[in-house]
Amino acid sequence: MEKKDISYYLTLPYSIHIQAEAEGGFFARVEELKGCMTQGESLEEVAGNIRDALEAWLTTALDRGITIPEPESYSGKFVLRIPKSLHRKLAESARRENLSLNQFLIYLLTEQNTICTMKRVPMHSTSSRDPKTSCKGTARRAPA
Repeated sequence: MEKKDISYYLTLPYSIHIQAEAEGGFFARVEELKGCMTQGESLEEVAGNIRDALEAWLTTALDRGITIPEPESYSGKFVLRIPKSLHRKLAESARRENLSLNQFLIYLLTEQNTICTMKRVPMHSTSSRDPKTSCKGTARRAPA
């Protein structure tokens, strides 16, 4: 097995979360790397700082022989079993919209995910998750 070096890890698509702080400035963290975080006064500054923090975190982990988590990868495909009646209704709705069933389902999933994300993340909050909100009951009727 080939040993992975810093340049390998720096090319991986790690998830970087940046949020505005209530008192000003920005906070950033790398989702997959516990403790890899920074802050900055501007978006440009925090973007540069998180890159530096990522490199420092990875270098330290490599020097100490710590296992470095890699980002998950997704194929863009998954199997979903649904009742025949729902399959028919979705196919009919897609046909009415002049879309393939795949395109129609991407539209519905994207719309619902956006609604859920908007409900979870208040515009002026220091927390990216509010446990009091959920996406239950937000289903919307597909375009007719």
